[in-house]
Amino acid sequence: MSKILRKALFTAPATLIAVLAVSGDAFANPTDSSLSSSDVLQQVNSYSVEGAAGQAQFTGASKFSDVSPGDWAFQALDDLVRRYDCLKGYPNGTYRGDRALTRYEFAAGLNACLQQVERLLAETSADFVTRDELETLRRLMQEFEVELTALGTRVDNLEGRVSFLEDHQFSTTTKLVGEVIFNLDTAIGDRAKIFGFNGAEYFDLGLLDNQTVADSASLANTLDQNRTIGLFEEGGTVDSVTLGEYLAATGVGATFLNDLDTIHAASNTTATNFRTDRNNSVAFGYRARLNFDTSFTGRDRLRTRLQARNLRNISQFGTGSPQNDPNKYGFTADNDVRLAKLWYRFPAGENVMLHVAASGVNIDDIVDSGSTSPYAIDGLPLGLAYNNLFYEAPDGGAALGANIKLNESFGIDLAYFSNNPNDAGTGIFNGGYSAPIQLNLALNEDFKLALGYAHSFSPGGARTDNNITLGGATSVLGKSPFLYVNSSGNIRESATSANHWNVSGSFDLSDSINLSAFVGYTQAIAESGVRRGDVADLWTWGANLGFPDLLKEDDVLVLGFGQLPYLTRAENGPNDRGAAYMANFEYRFPVSDNIEIAPGVYAVFNPNGNPNNDTTFVGMLRTTFSF
Repeated sequence: MSKILRKALFTAPATLIAVLAVSGDAFANPTDSSLSSSDVLQQVNSYSVEGAAGQAQFTGASKFSDVSPGDWAFQALDDLVRRYDCLKGYPNGTYRGDRALTRYEFAAGLNACLQQVERLLAETSADFVTRDELETLRRLMQEFEVELTALGTRVDNLEGRVSFLEDHQFSTTTKLVGEVIFNLDTAIGDRAKIFGFNGAEYFDLGLLDNQTVADSASLANTLDQNRTIGLFEEGGTVDSVTLGEYLAATGVGATFLNDLDTIHAASNTTATNFRTDRNNSVAFGYRARLNFDTSFTGRDRLRTRLQARNLRNISQFGTGSPQNDPNKYGFTADNDVRLAKLWYRFPAGENVMLHVAASGVNIDDIVDSGSTSPYAIDGLPLGLAYNNLFYEAPDGGAALGANIKLNESFGIDLAYFSNNPNDAGTGIFNGGYSAPIQLNLALNEDFKLALGYAHSFSPGGARTDNNITLGGATSVLGKSPFLYVNSSGNIRESATSANHWNVSGSFDLSDSINLSAFVGYTQAIAESGVRRGDVADLWTWGANLGFPDLLKEDDVLVLGFGQLPYLTRAENGPNDRGAAYMANFEYRFPVSDNIEIAPGVYAVFNPNGNPNNDTTFVGMLRTTFSF
C-alpha cells in the first residue's frame, strides 16, 4: 500500500502541493506564529465540522466566494475538492489563496489530503489487477510489439502534423468556408407576355411607333382590351377613346412601350422586341463564395462573405417572367468580387441569439425557414423553396434580429431589415424596410409549424429600377402592383406598404418521407402617386415531398407543386389574369463529402399569371463544391 501511495503522490499534478498549504482548518489563525502544533490541529478539527455544513450546497472550488474560474490554480483546487474533499477553507466561505502559510498549516493540509488519498486507495484496491493479469498483459505486449511500434510512429507523425498546422494555421479565431456552384440550364418556351397580352397583340405592339393618330388609337385599343387604361390615370383617361387622344396629343406611347419592354426583361430596350421570342439555348455559369467565420467566445460568429458570379436569372435572358428564375441566382453578375455579407450573431444568455448585420442579410438568414422546408429550401426552383411573399419580401443589407427559445417546443424569431441604412437622407427607419416576426412550434420530433407576420415598406420610383419586390417569384405585375404612367410616358411605381402572412409546416411521414407545405397571403397598399390608397391582394401556396436517403446516405428526391404568388386584385389597375403554377422534380446526391450534383426539371404554367402564355420548361444540372 505504501508503494502505491508514494507512486500516486509522485504522479499527481504539481499544483497539489501548492494548494495543500491552504487546506483544512489550518487557516483558523494564520498570523499567530506562537501557536503550538496541537493548537493548530485543534483548530483544524473544529473548523472542519463548522465549515462543512455552511458550504454543503456548493460543489468544487466554486464553494469559495473569493475563487473564480479565471484564477491560475482554479483547476487544481477544483480537482482536490471534488476528488478528495480535503480542502475546507474559512468559515466565512473564503479560501484566501493569495496569503502566505505557515509550516504547521502546510503539514495539516498535507495530512488531511494524504488521509483522503489513503482512504480512496483502500476502497479501490480490490479492483487492482493481479500479478497473473500483469503477466498476461506483458505477453500480449510482446506479441503485438511490431503493431504497437507502428502505432507509436503514427501517433508521433500525427503530433508532428498537428504541431505544423498549429504553427501555420490561417487564424486562431477565423475559419474559411467556401462554396462554388456550377450551373448548366436551359429554358424552353416562348417569351412570356405580361398583363393579358396574347401573341398577336404583342406583335402589334412591336409595330407601333406612336407617330400617328392611328397608331395611338391602336395602342389604346390594345391596352383597353387588357384592362391597363388605369395606368394612364394621371393623364385623365377613362376609356380607349380618351386614351387614344391622350397618346396622340402627347406622343408618350413610344416611351411607355420601351419601358414596358425593359421591365419585361428583354435583351435590350427597344419596343421592336415585342415581336421577338427568346431562343432556346443552354447557359452555363458559376457562383463562388468565401465565408470568413470568426468566433471570439466560441458561441458567437462574425461572418464576412466575399462573392463573385456570372450567373444571371433566366428572366434576364428573355423568358419574360421572374417566376422561371432558379434558386441561388441573383442580379449582380459581373465577375467582380464583392462584399456580399457582413453579419455578427452572438448569444445573450442560454436561450437568446442576437443578430447585427451591416450588409447582405436576408430574412431567412435570421427568421427560420428551414425547419418547415427542410428539403425544398436548397432546391433548384425558387418558387417552391418556401413562401416567397414572406421570406423574399423586401429585406435589405442591414438588420437587427433575435431568436428567442421559450422552451423545447416554442421559439420566436423577430428582426428589422433596412434597405439603405447608409443613406443619410433616409437612414435606418425612413427608407425601405421589413419587420418580420415568426412563432416556431416543434409539436413533436416529426411535426414542425411556423406562423409568421411581416410589415414592409418600399419607396416608389421608376419601375425599370426594380425599386419594389413583393416577392421573389411573383409575376412582373405582382412584383409592383401599383404602376402608373407619368406625363413623360415613363412607367412609375407607387411607394408600397404591405402586410405579409405565412403559415408553413413540415411533417415526417416516416424516416424516408417528408411532407412540407406553406400558404402565404400579402395585402399591399399604395402610399404615393395617383394610385395612393389602392389595395392589392396576392396569394401563394405550395407543397413538397422529400425522400431523403433514397439511394444513398444524404441524397434526396424532391417532388413539388404549388401556386406561385398570384395578384388576384389591384384596385384601379390591372391584375394577373390567372394563377401561375409550378411543378418540380429534382434529385440531389452527394458524390463525396464536398461535392453534390443536382439534376432536375421544373415547369411554370401560365407564367406571369397570363393564360395566353406557353408553359415554360426549365432543365438544370447544378454541381456544388464546398470546402
